[in-house]
Amino acid sequence: MAKLSEVHPGNYVFFDVQQSVIGSCGLEDVAVRVLCRVIGHSPHRNQLLLDCGWSALRYQGLY
Repeated sequence: MAKLSEVHPGNYVFFDVQQSVIGSCGLEDVAVRVLCRVIGHSPHRNQLLLDCGWSALRYQGLY
């Protein structure tokens, strides 16, 4: 383990929004959150433009 530089355990370890949507946990159980700036908003498309790296948002969909 000392030589590892990354660990990708999957969302079952930390939970995520998708897990809360399907009822596996509540939002208060989600262990990891990413803070970033919102630099754009398109309400008619229900989308936000975020200033953060792709690896922070590897999940397939945002809610």
